[in-house]
Amino acid sequence: MRALSVSVAVLALTAASTSAATPPATPHVRLVKLEPSAVVRGTGFLPREHLVVRLTGVGVASKRVSADVAGAFRVALKTPEPRACGQYLLTVIRPAAKPVRVRIGPPECAPSEGPGS
Repeated sequence: MRALSVSVAVLALTAASTSAATPPATPHVRLVKLEPSAVVRGTGFLPREHLVVRLTGVGVASKRVSADVAGAFRVALKTPEPRACGQYLLTVIRPAAKPVRVRIGPPECAPSEGPGS
């Protein structure tokens, strides 16, 4: 009986150390669709993390959301008018970490790599 309790204790410690050693996921955010309203999906955030999702064009649309227990969220926003060439900036603001930013727009609007390109 003592061998069984020692085995269970070792197994519990191994499981705890494995989960503690796992680095947190890198947050990812993407625009699922833009019309008729913008839908944004995010993964890799902290469980229950409070976030502000902001879509910036000529105007700004934003909402406060909380990630679920898996660190994911999905939110719908009113789509603002785009900047020149159909560009947007999608930003997720986190309370204790750097914001996650994604530039959205057609590839032909990307800045050139340098002179003569």
